Amino acid sequence: GPGWYGGPWGSPFYSPYYPPYYEEPLPTRDMLNNALPEGTLEPGGTQEGFLYFQGVARREDAVTLQVKLVDAQTGEPFGALDIPFQVSTK
Repeated sequence: GPGWYGGPWGSPFYSPYYPPYYEEPLPTRDMLNNALPEGTLEPGGTQEGFLYFQGVARREDAVTLQVKLVDAQTGEPFGALDIPFQVSTK
């Protein structure tokens, strides 16, 4: 009804047509801040972070992350990983 649009806090997301909360668009700020960085790992090193597959859920029901492992000193490939993911729209 009247007074909803603009909401009590001036949010443009309060209206009769939208739920009274704001869902952060993807990728979220956390995803960007904690994204898996591009770079080289030292021997025995580890790295953690988010991977974000943009627009996949609208097109696919499964994706495979393909990682090529390369020796940082020589540039020679020494292995590969294929990691399958099921896509969920939840």
